[in-house]
This record gives sequence, structure tokens and C-alpha cells, in this order.
Amino acid sequence: MFSKELQELDQNTVIYMIDELQDQLDNANATISEKDAQLSQKDATISQKDAQLSQKDATISQKDAQLSQKDATISQKDSTIADLQAKIKELEAQISH
Repeated sequence: MFSKELQELDQNTVIYMIDELQDQLDNANATISEKDAQLSQKDATISQKDAQLSQKDATISQKDAQLSQKDATISQKDSTIADLQAKIKELEAQISH
């Protein structure tokens, strides 16, 4: 009689422990799902920031190209000025002789 009651108590204890473990597992799975959602949101934010950085890099590259073009124009004008100054000196030398 006691044996049957103890067996039933043991069975109830096992069922209770299984239910507790299942609750813990469910809570852990819920936490994992929450963390996954947070990571997905952070990944989306990072992707958005990467796109912004790429856009800024493209703008910087475009401005670098514009600066290079302006530098080339300035160099060309400096060369023209140097040529003109040399011609002026030649003409001044011819006039003074």
C-alpha cells in the first residue's frame, strides 16, 4: 500500500519536475527569440549605416575627382603664366636693346 502511494508520489514529482524543466526551456526559448529579434534589428541598423557610409564614400570620391581636376587646371594656368612671363621678359629684353 505504501509502495503504491510512494510510486504515485514519485510519479507526480517526476511530472512536476518535467513541467518545471519545460517552463525553463520555454523561458529560455523566449529569451533566445527576443535576443534574435534584437540582433536582427541591430543588423538592419548596421546595414543602414553601411549604406550611408558607402554613399558618403562615393561623395568623397566625387569631390576628390573634382579637386584633382581643379589642381590640373591650376597647374595648366601656372604653366601658361610662366610661359607668358618668359615672353614678357624676352620682349622687354628686345625693347631695351
